[in-house]
Amino acid sequence: MEDSFYVHATKEGVEYVDSYAVCCPISPEKATANYSNGVLKVTVPYQQPFENSVDVKIE
Repeated sequence: MEDSFYVHATKEGVEYVDSYAVCCPISPEKATANYSNGVLKVTVPYQQPFENSVDVKIE
């Protein structure tokens, strides 16, 4: 799915697993995560509108 991502994290014996759905296509390969003061912040950017576009020749 291009409009969701999955998080699986373990910290000091505590396991966290969840998935998140968003309204628009995202780029999970460009995701970043930061854990600070007990808070996990995951940033997953939206795809650019024509990032995966394909030119089709019209005959």
